[in-house]
This record gives sequence, C-alpha cells and structure tokens, in this order.
Amino acid sequence: MDSLIQNGDTSAVLVGGRRELLQRIWIQLTAHRGAFPYCGTLGSRLYRISAEDAKCGQKALQAIEEALEEMPQVTVTDVVLTGQSVTVSVKTEYGEDVLRFLLKGGG
Repeated sequence: MDSLIQNGDTSAVLVGGRRELLQRIWIQLTAHRGAFPYCGTLGSRLYRISAEDAKCGQKALQAIEEALEEMPQVTVTDVVLTGQSVTVSVKTEYGEDVLRFLLKGGG
C-alpha cells in the first residue's frame, strides 16, 4: 500500500514497498510512545533512555523490541550503541536494512 508523505521541500510524494516500511519502522522507533492519543502503541520508549545509563544497551533493546512487536514483518537482527548513537539492523521481506538515530533521553 502506498503512503503519501511530505517531502523535504513541502511537496507530496508517494512511497511504497521497502521505503514505506522503513519509514514506518523509523516513525515507530523515534516517536514518543503514548504521545499520540488515538494509538497508545505508536512509538517507543527510547526517548526515556540516557546514554549514560549503565543498562542503556539492555533498555534500548527492550524498547526497540516492544516498539516493533506489532510489526511481525520486521525482525531486529542487531542493536549497537556507540555513545548516544543507536544503530538498529532489521530484516524484512525486502532484505536487510540499517537505521541510525540518537538517544536524546534520560530520566
């Protein structure tokens, strides 16, 4: 199913397939879980995790698995934390992909 998204220059583009699925994964991992009132399971709890936390890696993996549990077509194959940088490797029907973002949280 194609999705209409806003491009960086405010134009609209249709995305589908691999690009649409990666976009959904990105949104699921970077949105704050519980912040969208119409869907309490949208997002992750990654925003709560501080890179300075001694159990940061374990907490990040749990948050990622929780966020993606409603996406059975996505399998997390690896999570690597380097400072505040999180690298998530996933496997989908389209192959393997890597997503990167920063931990900004704490508390």
